[in-house]
This record gives sequence, C-alpha cells and structure tokens, in this order.
Amino acid sequence: MNVKRLLSGLAACMLLTLVLCVPAAYAGEETVTVQAPGKGVEVYSSYTAKKPSGILYNCYMSTTYPNYKNNRSAFGLNGEYEAYLVFEQAEELIPEIYNPFGGDGYEEVYKSMLCNAFEAEVCVEKTPLYLKPEGKKTSMTCYRGTRTVVWGEFGGRYFVDDYGITGFIDKKHLSKIADLSFWDANKAPYKDGYEERFEEKTVITDGGHIHIGDGYFLENGDKVRVRAYTGNGQVQLLDYGFIEGRFLDPEGDHSTNNVYAVVKTDSPLNRLRVKSLYINDWEKKLCSGVRVEVLEINGQNALISLKGANKSERVTGTVQKKYLAFGEDGEKVKNGCTRVALTENYADNWGDYANPAGTVLTVVGCEVPPTAGIVDQLLVMTEAGELFALYNENGILEPLDPAGYQAKITTELIFREKPNKNGKKIQSLPKGARVEVLLRGECWTMIRHNKKTGYVMSRYLKFLQ
Repeated sequence: MNVKRLLSGLAACMLLTLVLCVPAAYAGEETVTVQAPGKGVEVYSSYTAKKPSGILYNCYMSTTYPNYKNNRSAFGLNGEYEAYLVFEQAEELIPEIYNPFGGDGYEEVYKSMLCNAFEAEVCVEKTPLYLKPEGKKTSMTCYRGTRTVVWGEFGGRYFVDDYGITGFIDKKHLSKIADLSFWDANKAPYKDGYEERFEEKTVITDGGHIHIGDGYFLENGDKVRVRAYTGNGQVQLLDYGFIEGRFLDPEGDHSTNNVYAVVKTDSPLNRLRVKSLYINDWEKKLCSGVRVEVLEINGQNALISLKGANKSERVTGTVQKKYLAFGEDGEKVKNGCTRVALTENYADNWGDYANPAGTVLTVVGCEVPPTAGIVDQLLVMTEAGELFALYNENGILEPLDPAGYQAKITTELIFREKPNKNGKKIQSLPKGARVEVLLRGECWTMIRHNKKTGYVMSRYLKFLQ
C-alpha cells in the first residue's frame, strides 16, 4: 500500500481541477525550487525581518503564492511555521531546461542539479520533533533509528520533511546517513524500483485493522516497506507513519485488541455528529445503534471508525465518549437505523455501487455537504456489509419495518410525493399535526399521514420520543 503515492496522485488531480475551475486570482501558485550559490537560499521569519532565520538547502521544493512584500514571497514549511524568501535569489541558478513537474528526458538534468539535502537518522534514544525553529511545542517523538531527510538549518535545529515527519529537530540528535542528489530527493521516490531499497513485509493481524495516525489504516495482508527499525519497538514505514514491529512478524502476537461500542443519542431519531479528521471532508452523522470501532480514547473524546466490507469506504472521526455505549450497555441502546429496499435500480455517479431494485439496505447515517443542499445523501450498508453514500433525490427507498416513531409539524408545510421541491404536492399539513416517521433524512423525511406516504422537509419537524 503506497499511501504517499496515492496522496500525491490525489493532490495532483485536485490541483489540476483547481487550475481549470477557479478564477485566475486563485490559480496563481508557483513552484519554488532552491538553486542558489552556496548551500541554498536564506529565509526570513517575516516580510520585514532584517536577519535571516535560517537557510533552505539547494534542492528544496515547495509551492508559494505570489503575495509579495519587500520582494519576498511566503510559504509554509509546516502547519505552524511560515518562511519568507526572495524568489529570484532562490532560483538564481535554475537551468533553462528544468521542468519542476518532471517528464521524459529530464533525468540527467535532475541528477546534475545542486543538492545539499541529506538523509539522516535519530542518533539518541528519543528526540522531539518541534513545530517551529525556536519554541517548545512539539508534534511527535522520534526514537533512535527514525530516518528522515534534512532540507535546511535554522540555528541549532535542522528542518526535516519526509514521509509524515515534518518539523525541526535539534542538530545534535541527527546523524547523516547519505548525501542525496536532486534526483534522489525529489524524483526517485516516484519511480519504479526505488522502493526495492527497503525491506518488504506483510501486515498480519487478527483480521482487524491497525490505525497508524491521521485516519490511515493498515489491513490484514497489506504489503508495506520498512524504512527503519526504531528503538521503541516501532517500525518506521516508507509510505507513512509507524507500526508496532509485532504486526510484521508472523511469529508474534498479532491481536489488534479491537474495542467496539454502540452509538447512542438522546433520541433514536437523532444522529451523532462525527468530526472528520480530514480538511474539506463532508460532515457525517451516525444513527443511534450503529456499532463502531473505538481506535483511541483521549479524555472525553474518542476516535472511532465505521468501515464497510469494501474497506475503501469508511467513516472516521472523533465524538464525545459519552455518546458511546460499551459492552452490555450497547445492547440496551434503541436502534435508530432503518432497513429499506431499493424501489428501482441504483448506481452512484462513478458506477462503483450498482444495486438492482429490491436490494435490502440499512440506513446507518448521512453525509452532510459543506454547503447547504436539498438532496439527502444517506449512508447505507448492504447485507454483505458494503458501506456507501446513496443520493435519495427521487425517493427510491422503501422502509421494510415500521419505525414506531412520531413527529410534530412545527409550521404549515407541503406534503410531497418525492423528496425534492419539484415533487408533486399531496396536500398541505397544518401546524401541530402528528405524523408517523418512516425514514429520517437530513433534508427530507419520509412520513405517513392519513394512510398516505410522502416527504416533508425535516427542519419543520419536531421528532417525538
């Protein structure tokens, strides 16, 4: 599993979409490649700072937006620290034939370009990875043997950035392993054969999955490349993150010690908001009664995961621990999930999930887009355990079991045949009327009233226990 290559591909697609679809004012990012006399280019802590805060080595590449002041351009070294440089100075020695996006015929140019970056490893028992060149705030602890690439120096600390380890480490805690060429540092990782340098291992668990940080998981049988064995029983992976060494040893104990809980809400018809780990991810909500895996508990919060048998689809994020029921308590939770059947054939926009009419599904939650919409995107699971989002714009779901819940109309509203504003009007419902809830949606709810079935807008309902 090559997470970094996958993320790079996704990022490239997103960048292309951004360039093609947004106004020119937002499509002006530039790639800076450091090729300057000496070791590299001096950088500053602000637009106006008189003394440099550090130096970025020749070969360092990043993106910057043309927001110049005092002839300096800003870009982020990580999520906490911005550096400022003079663009022309940084690229003073760039060869004319250079193409930052690669391509055939450029390999020899890359190999001949200046590079002062080098591969290094932690040479002490453990050392903190700082978020800024100066300061005490850290993001992680790196143990002896952890490997990374050094791209610059800021006072007594090196700036490192490689495979999920980005920040600043005290110089005395790193030792050089090997010098790198521009090709080694920037292009070789994306070429076939580069990974042959590293030992391949198979992940072996008890059939569960292993959380390795920031929403990434390794499944039973995944192939990984080992970058280094660290001094605390962890293995540093080439692609991303760390894993306990025992999960790569077929002779060891491979139990993942999976912990499960059941989502509970103050009402079966309410849904639990899951705070996503990803930027710009659609918000998700889970129904009461859904069984989730608890990956971590930190104080009052829990990191949970709901995955389907298709593995590629999952809901991962944080919730308050008080909304989870463990063990026997989970059996007492009132289930707010709804069993439904498709009334017509359904396939998503990509054709990944095609199901014929009559397929039985369970509604386990919903997706809420970042901008307000009128189309319900329900999270559904097949009887085989596959999880996907279904767009219910035309009302193609038929509940199989009576929900047994009611709602009260809070204002006069229109009762329609389909869950959209163009759906044929059945009648108007008066304020205060009680209706039977068949299927709750985030935007539209399917109800029964006076033996008629249809949809009303969810925001005008008060759900009763």
